[in-house]
Amino acid sequence: MKELFSKPAAGGIIEKIVDGEVFVLIQERCKGNVHEDGLIEIPAGKIREFENIYDCLRREILGGFH
Repeated sequence: MKELFSKPAAGGIIEKIVDGEVFVLIQERCKGNVHEDGLIEIPAGKIREFENIYDCLRREILGGFH
């Protein structure tokens, strides 16, 4: 079955301020079993057909922690 998408992609820039210093969440690029050494990215991914954009961002951001 072909997966359909409503928009190309969504990305999230997550900031946290600690003692006045701003930190931005980044993750190492890893697709499937392929780890691409040295490549980093912000959490982002394709929005599935009829998927809420916030659900997409939760999926992509939480997926970076596994």
